[in-house]
Amino acid sequence: MIKVSIILPIYDNKSINKTFESIINQKITDIEVICILADTTNTTAEKYSQKYDFIKLYEENIKQQSTIRNYGIEIAKGEYVAFIDEDTILVDETSLDKMFLFGYANDANIVCGNIKTRQDNEKIVRYENKDIQFDYFLTKPRENSIPTLFMRYIYKRSFLIENNIKFRNNISITDPQFLIEVLINVENVYNVNTNYQFVRYNDLELSSYEEKYEFIKISKDCYDMLDDAGFSEMAEKLMDFIMYYIRYKKNSLEMRQVINEVFDDKDHYFKNKTDKLLIELVGQKQLNKYSEIKKQMINETLTSDNFIDYETLREYNTCEEDINEKFNKEDVKKASKLAIKTIKTM
Repeated sequence: MIKVSIILPIYDNKSINKTFESIINQKITDIEVICILADTTNTTAEKYSQKYDFIKLYEENIKQQSTIRNYGIEIAKGEYVAFIDEDTILVDETSLDKMFLFGYANDANIVCGNIKTRQDNEKIVRYENKDIQFDYFLTKPRENSIPTLFMRYIYKRSFLIENNIKFRNNISITDPQFLIEVLINVENVYNVNTNYQFVRYNDLELSSYEEKYEFIKISKDCYDMLDDAGFSEMAEKLMDFIMYYIRYKKNSLEMRQVINEVFDDKDHYFKNKTDKLLIELVGQKQLNKYSEIKKQMINETLTSDNFIDYETLREYNTCEEDINEKFNKEDVKKASKLAIKTIKTM
C-alpha cells in the first residue's frame, strides 16, 4: 500500500534540490512523489527520479497549477495526497509519518499539520500553532476558526474523488475554493502538532483589471459557498478581508469598480453601511470624479502656495452636493474619509 502521494509541479526553481532532500529525509515509508513537468527544461527532477524509485516523473507539458494538481490526484495511488511546491521544505523528518498514522487510524478525510511561512522580501518567519498544548486533537470546521492554507493538510484521495473536489482553473489563485469545498464536506479536522511545511510566498499583486476581477469573483464564490453551507462567521471574516484589501491597497478605486460589477445584491453581502456606500458611490460614477478632484486639491495645497482655482473648487462642491442628495450625510462623511485615505496613498 502506498501511504501518501506527494504532488509536486516542476517549473524552473533553482532551489528545488532542498525540496527533494527534505522529502527523501522523511521517515515515512511507502510513498510516491508525483513530479509533473510544467513546460520546463529543469533536469533536477529527472536526476532524482533515476536515483529513487518512489520519485516518478510525468512529462505532460501542463502549465496551470490547478490542472497539474488535478492530474496528480487522478493518477495518485496513495491513501492520502499531499501538495507541495518547488520552494517548499518539509520541516520535521517525522511529520508526514505522524500525520498519516493519525489519519489512517481514525479514517480521517483530512489531517492538518503546523506550517512556517515567510514572504520573499522578509526575514521574519511566521510560525502558526506554536502555542498548542496537545500532540493530537480534533477541531470542527463549523465551530472553530480553521487554518486556510491548503498546503498544511493531507487529504484522503478517495474522499476527494467521491465528492468530486477539484482545483478550479483560475488565472491567479487556484486553491481557496478547493479548501472550502473540503471543509464544508468534513465533520472533523484531525490535527497533529508537528512542523510539517516551510512555505515561502509573495504578497498578492493584482495589476491588470482581469486579475482584479478574478480575485473578487473568486472571493464572492467563496463567500457564497461558506454562506450556503452555514459557515456564516467564516463568510463574514472573508468579507472583512475583501474590504480591508480594497481600502488599503493601491488602485483600490478600480478594485471598488470591480466589486460593484461582481456583487449584485449589495445589501446581502455588505452589512456595514460605510462599506456598502463605498461600493455604491462607484456605481453612481461619483466617487471617481470626487476622488480625482480631491487628489488634485491635495496635490495643489502640498506643492504650491497658490489657492485652489475656482473651477476645481466649484466642480468639487457640485460633486459633493450630488452625493449628499443621494445618500445619508453622516454615511457620506465616513465613506469620504476612507476614500481620501486611499487617495493619499496612491
